[in-house]
Amino acid sequence: MDSVIAEFCVSLAGIFAALLWLRPGKHEAARYAMILLPAGALYTLLVQDTQGWQYRVLFHVSQSLVLLLYLLGAYMLKCPWRRVILSCGIYSLVCSVAGLFIAALDVQDVSFVLRLAGNVIFDYAWIWLFIWLCSRKSEMGGKWISLLAVGAYLTLRGLIFSNLKAVVSMGDLIVCVDIIIALLCFFFVLRNVLQQSLKLSLITSALYITPTVLSHLLLWYYINNMT
Repeated sequence: MDSVIAEFCVSLAGIFAALLWLRPGKHEAARYAMILLPAGALYTLLVQDTQGWQYRVLFHVSQSLVLLLYLLGAYMLKCPWRRVILSCGIYSLVCSVAGLFIAALDVQDVSFVLRLAGNVIFDYAWIWLFIWLCSRKSEMGGKWISLLAVGAYLTLRGLIFSNLKAVVSMGDLIVCVDIIIALLCFFFVLRNVLQQSLKLSLITSALYITPTVLSHLLLWYYINNMT
């Protein structure tokens, strides 16, 4: 349960940073803290003594905490929904850095942490390349916006996949489901958040997901031929 609490606290830090990006200021920061700190304390108290279905409910809450960011950004701060979705990029970046820091404290293996950090950087860079190439000529383009879009995509993908995996037994279909979710989330970010054309969004999404599909097909072919 300690890991769940740690993940929840990291998510709260990500939400706090994202809200500050949406509307910065000292008074606003105090306002966000007054909302998030009691929520973190209440969750910590509840999760320590729960088991069974109650714990599963609280686990889903921790996995879906980013929805709180959307509710606060869209309805409390009255920000445009596309800007709120992009603020998930700040949330993702903070959670990634905090996750690496926690891993460094837990594992205390420098080589492992460096490999983990390298994987995170590579994932961000790989996704950013496709998003930037697709949107660089539009008003919603730019290197920084593209980076935020990467974080938004990863957040949406993780939100959907983690909750779906927790409630549905997918078995051998888990890889296919993950690929489909990745494709749909990537297309959504390009088409609806960055407002790219339908044709360009479809082509870029297909190019992005193709290496993943091919790598899994090759792995499946290799495993079946070895056995």
